[in-house]
Amino acid sequence: MSKRGVWLALFLLFILLSMGTHSLFLGWEEASIRPTPTLSTTPVPVVAVDPPALLLPPGLSIAGVPLGGLTLEQAEAALERYRLRPLRRPLLLRLEQRSLYLDPVEVGLEVALAPALAAAEEYARQWRQQRWAVQLSTNGPLVGPVEPVDLPLQVDLDASALHAFLQDLAGEYDRRSRPRHQEVVTDTALLADMGVLSPTWSPHFPPRAFYAAESGRRLRVEAALEPLSAALRQWQREPLSLPTEVLEPPAPRLAVLQQALYRRAASMPGVVGLYVRDLQTGAEIGVNERVIFSGASVVKIAIMLKAYLFWQGPPSGDLEEALWLMMVYSSNEDSNTVLGVGGSGAGEDLPVQSLAMTAMLHELGLRDTCMLSPYWGGFYRGPTCFQAPPPGLADLSDRRPLTDPDAYRLTTPRDMGLLLADIYECGQGEGAILERFPEQITPAECQSMLELMLQNADRRRLLAGLPRDVPVAHKSGWISDMKADTGIVFSPAGPYVVSIFVWEEGLLPDAWGNARIAALSWLVYSFFNPF
Repeated sequence: MSKRGVWLALFLLFILLSMGTHSLFLGWEEASIRPTPTLSTTPVPVVAVDPPALLLPPGLSIAGVPLGGLTLEQAEAALERYRLRPLRRPLLLRLEQRSLYLDPVEVGLEVALAPALAAAEEYARQWRQQRWAVQLSTNGPLVGPVEPVDLPLQVDLDASALHAFLQDLAGEYDRRSRPRHQEVVTDTALLADMGVLSPTWSPHFPPRAFYAAESGRRLRVEAALEPLSAALRQWQREPLSLPTEVLEPPAPRLAVLQQALYRRAASMPGVVGLYVRDLQTGAEIGVNERVIFSGASVVKIAIMLKAYLFWQGPPSGDLEEALWLMMVYSSNEDSNTVLGVGGSGAGEDLPVQSLAMTAMLHELGLRDTCMLSPYWGGFYRGPTCFQAPPPGLADLSDRRPLTDPDAYRLTTPRDMGLLLADIYECGQGEGAILERFPEQITPAECQSMLELMLQNADRRRLLAGLPRDVPVAHKSGWISDMKADTGIVFSPAGPYVVSIFVWEEGLLPDAWGNARIAALSWLVYSFFNPF
């Protein structure tokens, strides 16, 4: 710069400084002559300014409810709406087909909301401090994602109250299983509808029958506690099915039937002998089943089997007719004809054939049966079954109670029942008859014997205590002081053998004896086919 330029710059600077000094002087002078203000005695109001509300940081939630950017009051309202309100709703419970509601108040449900909000507030303060510290240290804006944080919401229940609720519910729901049991049939129309005419055989005793076993049920209280507690703590209230258990009744036992038969037989005069065999399981029971009774016409079952063992193929002609008359109408004359099969045909040969029939039974293990004389007598007056028992006969000397049996033709309920069971098994292609006489009989022939006995015309004894149309292959017998019937009942629940003998000293009229057999027959049937 030239000297002239320097001087010009200094001159301008001088002018500027002079103007500033003059302004300062004038300002001080005006201030010195301005009047001094007086102090006012009126108080000046103080306005309190609330600090800015604490906002919850982004990414923060409680029990899954997003609360970022909300104040604590707003967060509380959101939790009340989305969590507390659902938790207070009743829980729908299902107990099989029943629906019921559980009010959470009943089991002391409480939600710890205050501790959750306090934790959220503390987290927000720490988060803010941490963010400022990071910002000051980096001297720049914060960048990067915010990590989400979900705080728990504690839900508590009264465990004892919950357990008590389930126990009370179990008290209403639980039911013990009940085995097959016997009851009085108050509505006899049920029997009449089945074709069982109870007044004919139970005029003095109310008819009794077995009723089916009943399953029980149980609410599994201990197993229900945990899922029920978890369901009450959930704000999404889905229906909860409570766990239950079916209590199966005990399997029916023939011992139950045996006890019922003992009681029923004890109420009857005279002597009752009875044998029952379940043909499906082989289980058997009896009441005086080895007491000796007169054989009467029941032993004609054995005469039929003896004839089939001799015949080669089915009977024909006169023998077929005689067999039919013997088993369907219990003809004694035709029974002697069939008994004589395999012998000389002369009347003197019939005792020999009777002894042969007895020996056949003994080979099958039926050692309580003895027949030494044919029907309508006159051919044999030798020693009785007690005086000179045939080989293989069991000891009959101490069989009590005594029934004054026919000393030439006697048996037991068990022997006749087992004989029918053997014929049934033979018809199925198995059993003692086929094992002992494999070359003399076939399953088809055993089946034909059963079909013949299905045609028995006697419906006054065993069949009188059964529903109509129930097939029964049976043979009955009767004399003045004894009535009997032995058969296979093809019941809806399965086949079984029942052999019933009743005796009364002196005289037992048909009306009395038949009614006793029918009553016992019904009791057995109702056990296998309960109401």
